Amino acid sequence: DQVWLAPGQTFNFNRLIGPINARTGFKPGYVISGGSLATEDGGGICQVSTTAFRAALYAGLPITERHAHSHQVAYYGEPGLDAAVYAPSKNLRFVNDTGGPLLVQAEWDTKAERLQIHLFGRHGGRQVKVGQPQQSRVRPAGEPQFLADPDLPSGAVQRIDMPAPGASVSVTREIRDEQGRVRRETFRSSYRPWGGAFAVSPDDARLREQ
Repeated sequence: DQVWLAPGQTFNFNRLIGPINARTGFKPGYVISGGSLATEDGGGICQVSTTAFRAALYAGLPITERHAHSHQVAYYGEPGLDAAVYAPSKNLRFVNDTGGPLLVQAEWDTKAERLQIHLFGRHGGRQVKVGQPQQSRVRPAGEPQFLADPDLPSGAVQRIDMPAPGASVSVTREIRDEQGRVRRETFRSSYRPWGGAFAVSPDDARLREQ
């Protein structure tokens, strides 16, 4: 929040967030790790990077680094519009090419569980059109995974993540500048099939069957 970018400056998500651990105030959450889910400090931070990515995407700013998740995450809505981060290997970067200063401002409502990223700067007459995600090579969802949660009583089950099909997804962006010149680019994502995940008590027999 309240980040100023000078003309030509790069927005570097991981650098702005800084170290992600309990000492810097991050709580444990689920992350995609090794083809499964695991609990790490700062799990869920990709909801913030995804929101920032979409703000830059629809503003027509050059996206210089963006990574898709390994599988579709249901609460992001349409596929192909997510941005995974995991320092230091995965980052989100975009450039302020507006010719003037750019303010990145965050607005959040914890009660409504809503986050918005606003970008304020020189408009420059550009027009941005983001197409609908196009899917190919769609594969059915796999089998669900089960993770032990020591806080759950025996026999309890809690859904963590919804299943999703595998697919190759492309999203095309068209940017028309004030001189009428058009630039088109395509953002591509490859998602593997995902059977979803459930948290269960540590004595659940399904943990031993995986």
